[in-house]
Amino acid sequence: MTTESVQLGEKTYLMYTTSVKPGINLSGLPLAPAIFQEEVSNECDVRVTVIGEKIFACEIYRTGTLASEIDWRKGQLTGNLIYKACEPPFPEMCVELVKRMGLKFGAIDLIRDHDGQYWFMEINPNGQWGFVEENTGLPLSKAMAELLTNTNYSIKG
Repeated sequence: MTTESVQLGEKTYLMYTTSVKPGINLSGLPLAPAIFQEEVSNECDVRVTVIGEKIFACEIYRTGTLASEIDWRKGQLTGNLIYKACEPPFPEMCVELVKRMGLKFGAIDLIRDHDGQYWFMEINPNGQWGFVEENTGLPLSKAMAELLTNTNYSIKG
C-alpha cells in the first residue's frame, strides 16, 4: 500500500481522504495543491484495473471499525476489508478511457452508492494492482506479463 506521507523525525504520517466540514479554515490552501470531490455515501469502493484490452474489477467493502471511514485504504493497515471479484462496470468505457489517455494500463477508482449508481473518483496510470490479485485471485500478473511480452507492444503505444 502506498499513500502520501510526511516524515517528521522518526515518525511517518500517512495522509488519507478526509471529510471537509463547513467552516474549516482554508486560508493556507494557496500553499499546497488540494483536490476536492463531492462526498458520496457509498456501499462499496470498486477498483477497475485495465491492462491492455483486459479488464478486472474488485469490490472493496469496509468492515468493523473501518465501516464509517471515508478512505478504504486505512483498512489495508487494519485488515478491516473484504475484497470481492466482480463484473467490471462499464467495461467498454473503462478500456476506452485508458486508450484515449494513451495508456496501456490504468487503475480506475469508482464508488457505488446505496442506490447502485457508480461515481468516478480517479484513474491512476501507475496504480497498485497486486493487492487485487492477492485478495481475489484475479490473474492480473498474467495479464501484465502477456502485455509486456507481446511482440506488438510498444512503450510509445
